Amino acid sequence: MVSTHFLIFDSITLFPGLQRLELSFNSLTGTIPTEVGLLSSVDMLYLDNNSLTGTIPTEVGLLSNLNGLGLFGNSLTGTIPTEVGLLSNLYGLDLHDNQMNGTIPTEVCNLIINGSLEVFISNTGITYNC
Repeated sequence: MVSTHFLIFDSITLFPGLQRLELSFNSLTGTIPTEVGLLSSVDMLYLDNNSLTGTIPTEVGLLSNLNGLGLFGNSLTGTIPTEVGLLSNLYGLDLHDNQMNGTIPTEVCNLIINGSLEVFISNTGITYNC
């Protein structure tokens, strides 16, 4: 079976003004490619309830307009990248029902403490330490 994620992201980067990308419930497989960082205009990114694996790429920190990031219901592993803390416009980070671990990075805690970010981490191995 050929992973569909590279084909989708190769095509999406042709739309530099894209603001909202919702690919939930599409049976996507593979990893989230680093090219996600090229979607500089995206304010909402929803890839939830697919079969994505691997880690959240650090390039997600380049999405300075991002308000909402939904990655729940996949099989993602690893930790929350510290680069998520660069997303000062982010108000929702939904990671529940993944296989992630570690603690919430200090940079992300700062957004939570300031009251600008809600994080959903139930059914993961992520520890809330803010």
